Amino acid sequence: PDSPLPPPGIFPVFTSQHPRQPIDSPTTIVSLIMTSVVAPITNLQDLVSEEERIAARNAVLHLSKKVGQHHPRLIAKVLAGNQPHPFVKLDGNDYGDEGVRYIATALKGNTGVQGIDLSSNKITNLGAKKLAESIEDNKALLSLRLEDNPIQDEGVQAIADTLRKNSTLTSLHLTSCPFTTIGVRALASALEENNSLQVLILSGVPCGDDGAVGLGRSLATNTSLRVISLYDCKIGDKGGNAILAGLKRNKESQVMNINLRRNEIAQDIVTQIYEIAKGKRTVYKSSQDGAGEKGMDPEVVRILDEREKALREREEALLKMQQELSGKTVELQTKEKEMEKEAKEREKELEKNRKKLDKEAKERERGEGGSWSLFKHRAKVGDEYVCMVVGDNLADKNQFLGLFTSMVGQHTSTGAERSADRVVSGQVKVDSKISVLTLMNTSGDDKNSRIRSLQYEQAQLVVIVFSLTDIVSFEDVEFQWLSEIRFVNQKLPIMLVGVNAHLRAAVPSPTEVSTDMGSALATRIGAAGYFEVSNVEGIASYQKAIESMVKELKKKKK
Repeated sequence: PDSPLPPPGIFPVFTSQHPRQPIDSPTTIVSLIMTSVVAPITNLQDLVSEEERIAARNAVLHLSKKVGQHHPRLIAKVLAGNQPHPFVKLDGNDYGDEGVRYIATALKGNTGVQGIDLSSNKITNLGAKKLAESIEDNKALLSLRLEDNPIQDEGVQAIADTLRKNSTLTSLHLTSCPFTTIGVRALASALEENNSLQVLILSGVPCGDDGAVGLGRSLATNTSLRVISLYDCKIGDKGGNAILAGLKRNKESQVMNINLRRNEIAQDIVTQIYEIAKGKRTVYKSSQDGAGEKGMDPEVVRILDEREKALREREEALLKMQQELSGKTVELQTKEKEMEKEAKEREKELEKNRKKLDKEAKERERGEGGSWSLFKHRAKVGDEYVCMVVGDNLADKNQFLGLFTSMVGQHTSTGAERSADRVVSGQVKVDSKISVLTLMNTSGDDKNSRIRSLQYEQAQLVVIVFSLTDIVSFEDVEFQWLSEIRFVNQKLPIMLVGVNAHLRAAVPSPTEVSTDMGSALATRIGAAGYFEVSNVEGIASYQKAIESMVKELKKKKK
């Protein structure tokens, strides 16, 4: 209860009790999912033929990786096993009300599903009512995403009635659903009684001033909401003042993040609302006295708007990609084989790189003697380590690898031509002992997630790199990278590294990451260390990070 709220869309990652085993092919990944996430397939009713068993295995993969389309009745049968499914992605399948009826039936009384995404499924009021009935007494579901569905006021009223009774749902996403002020007021009224919902996303819902007035009334009493998005909701000064009044009146309010961009609210009203939310964040983090900014700089607002647009475009691109992949089973199987082959080639390239480095070290030792005698015993088992470098931006990762190259100097060996696949090995001296450290750069594209899963099995430590001047790359540490790593290996050590410290303002802006924010995140996720790297300080600031990485690896080996 004392940990900061994760960004919208972040849900607990399933902790498998299955013993760790090498994941050397997509088939092994499916096998691991089958034995860890759901009950054995023979436990599912009515699945007797080989064809149905294969279909059920594909459905399990669908729940975890969002690959292909399956009949909702089959998905419901998988969910009926009541096994842990932290977050079920079923968006963009056009199930309609009839298909959602099967899912709703499976959710009723279910104790395994913690989050479900049914966005873009052509769900109308009828389907929304079925879902509302199914989760009324559900004690496990934490997140419900119904974005981009034609749900109107009647369906939202049913969801609002459920919120009055449900005490576990913490996140509700209704972006771009075409309900009106009536539906928003119903939700607002329910929030006066509900004290579990923490995230409410209504972006693109035309609630207007009347809906905002209702929300303002609920904010005057609600003590659970922390994140509210009212992006592009046609709200004017009247609605803005109502929200401001509600937040001022409620001394116990927990609202720490509220998005009011693309509305027609006067800047001074927006600034006051943001200052209240910022004050809540300051109190929540137990940081300094929190003397806030005097106003929202127009340039900052412009940057935030651009980032919001970029995020929306990214979501649209991902949705389009998922729709194109739907139904192309043969093509996906071919791609899986190609990616597996590419992963093996990379492993061979890494081994070749290691042998080359060994050869160079021996040649230098024979040719120079003296100080090179320190490398005589370098080839002993245990003094070579492999680390993966992940993160949103290729430039940030390349900066990290570049500093490593500068640090180890002539003892560096580089493989792969593409910077996204770059492998760098070098000799590092820590506590008077020489170790060989190999850093593997990775592509951040979603289409390469399977390759990264194979690479995680080869790594002994993962470095997550983000920019201290880019809040989005910082938020993605939890949103994407931590979830992906922990899905493959719960015990793999992690280190956080923030680059571009020299570009960050003395007082970090809303789009920048402070040292306190980075340290808090490292503590929260159990990272082995957190470091900030500056091009101004150069190798000096980088040396500490590398030494800490090697020490952590040696400690892990013991």
